[in-house]
Amino acid sequence: MKEKVKEMEEKGIHDLNDYMKLSKAILARLLVFNKRRPKELSNILMDSWVNRHLYKKETVEEVNNAMGETERKLFDELDVVMSRGKCGNKVPTLIPSDCTKPLQMLVDSRDAFIGKDNQFLFANPFAKRSGHFNAGVVLKEQLGGMSLNRADLFHATKLRKYCATTSQILEMGEFDMEVLTRHMGHDKSVHRQYYRLSDATHELTRASLLMIKLDEGCLAKHSGQSLDEILAEEDHGEQEPEHDDGVEDDPEDQHGEGRYVKWSESDVARLRALLNAHGGRVPSMDVLRTSCKREPFVGHTVAEVRCKMYQLRRKAE
Repeated sequence: MKEKVKEMEEKGIHDLNDYMKLSKAILARLLVFNKRRPKELSNILMDSWVNRHLYKKETVEEVNNAMGETERKLFDELDVVMSRGKCGNKVPTLIPSDCTKPLQMLVDSRDAFIGKDNQFLFANPFAKRSGHFNAGVVLKEQLGGMSLNRADLFHATKLRKYCATTSQILEMGEFDMEVLTRHMGHDKSVHRQYYRLSDATHELTRASLLMIKLDEGCLAKHSGQSLDEILAEEDHGEQEPEHDDGVEDDPEDQHGEGRYVKWSESDVARLRALLNAHGGRVPSMDVLRTSCKREPFVGHTVAEVRCKMYQLRRKAE
């Protein structure tokens, strides 16, 4: 699906046929990526796309500052739009970075092919009334040109079951399960908001991580991990090798060989105190670097400190 979108993006929009092909390719890609109900994607309105940046603005500055590198990258690179869900409530759809430019191409060209009274993002130019493409039907059309052994298994319901089943290999806490449940649009008897942050923040920093891992087919290697641990692991892998702040991010590498350093009771006590000072939340890497610069954790990198804090927080839940 991703390759098809890229192919149509490179070709460009020269006529109605190109417009429809790109629109359908993006719609199928979003359905596969998000694993949402087809109608929820078909119902996305133009206004939701145009105003997508407003959802990110709902995130308060304190939350922005507390994000780790991976959370920040996901928040910056992906977009989220809202549409009408099964029960009339707003449901989120994640827009991966490979769809952002093609979608804007679609919007920039729509005046030539779509009537002004049609407010759907994936508008059908041949609909008798203001209508849209059916995401489920579009996915089936897209699969028709592919060589798949069991194309009959590749549809929206199976994708949703696949996501629900494979996510069970992770050690997901109540909060992360809440985020995933909300993303999938499943009903819950008890709904609690975590610090009452905006849905867009959770979608872009947590649900998106799971959707990307599923999209890349590499979720199995994280079996038994929580999303917090995966985020900490991703942060660790993206760290720059040199820093001018005086903090040793990897003190063992300078000797050519790493070794495990056991956490002392005093270090663990410090980490717990740091957690309490931040209201039970793990601080961002920048905050931890500043803290470690003042009082280092001997033998431990900043990323290891953050990962240990996630572990302590899980034990305290």
